[in-house]
Amino acid sequence: MLLIDGYNLLFKAWRGKSSSKALAAQRDALVERIRTYCLTSGQVARIYFDPRKIRPFTTLTGHQRRPPVEVIYLGDVSADQAILERVRASGDRTEYRVITSDREVSAAAAKRRFQTTEAAEFLAEMDRAVKPSSSASRPKTEGISEDEVDFWMKEFGLGGEPKDSHDA
Repeated sequence: MLLIDGYNLLFKAWRGKSSSKALAAQRDALVERIRTYCLTSGQVARIYFDPRKIRPFTTLTGHQRRPPVEVIYLGDVSADQAILERVRASGDRTEYRVITSDREVSAAAAKRRFQTTEAAEFLAEMDRAVKPSSSASRPKTEGISEDEVDFWMKEFGLGGEPKDSHDA
């Protein structure tokens, strides 16, 4: 799972000051960009946004799930603290990959042997992963992926064993 410091990544992607309306649009665009990357690469991400960094622009709190991405709007905890709590609580160094430009967070994650990626490097990685190659065009797809169907089927309690072919 990718643990992403949302505003850290956002401010690497969009430099300059923003109004609260523009910032909200940029945040939404970044979440969708990460979601596209995750769908393309088969990964799952948890993005942390900490409103303390940008008040008075937003006072969002709560969770938003758009598989394979979960967005967490923090209240009194910073994204750095939330990411470090996850890393410290995990005994499995393969469970998370930390995406941040914060040196303290990167150092703490690396000390526990988690993979870390700097925000600008991750933005470039996302761009490479979702760009169609020039030699082969990708067919357009409509609807949702099989992974998304499976997620929602389980979410609504509709998953389970496939029907036996003799039942038909």
